[in-house]
Amino acid sequence: ILSSTTLDELKTLVTQAVYGMHDPGKLCAEAKAAAERALAGNAELAPAHTALAAVRAVNEWDWRGAEASAASAISAAPRYATAYHWLAMECLAPQGRHAEAHDAMLRARDLDPLSPAIAASVGVQLYFARDFDAAEAAHARALELDPHFGMAHFFLGQTHAARGRFDRALAAFEQ
Repeated sequence: ILSSTTLDELKTLVTQAVYGMHDPGKLCAEAKAAAERALAGNAELAPAHTALAAVRAVNEWDWRGAEASAASAISAAPRYATAYHWLAMECLAPQGRHAEAHDAMLRARDLDPLSPAIAASVGVQLYFARDFDAAEAAHARALELDPHFGMAHFFLGQTHAARGRFDRALAAFEQ
């Protein structure tokens, strides 16, 4: 069984892969192997199922497998916000399933209302759905939680740029 520190490291591997901080293929392979080892020891570890769902979606484009892993995570720990967050952002939104992604993001936000990452991802999901007013409001909420959260500034800039507000976009990017 993996310790909570090791499960946090697994989440970090996946996050680094998703954001391209290092070789995503290598990181996803490491994360998948670690998740599978963890699940061999305890099939109810929601963080391991969640990591496996993200790897299947992001690296393998195995949408069914990703959804099955996310469902296993949610079944094992229905209050684990990251499972809903990653289901929405790594699996549903890329498939254009915006209403389902939005519902999953709202569930994640309800479970972890103080997470700037989740708050910003609500905005990103709305941006992908082309609901720029709501996306802008969601990014503002994320920045209320953490005024220094870079991803919220970045996606707020993207939202402004999509609306042709280039001065505001540049100001957000500079933050």
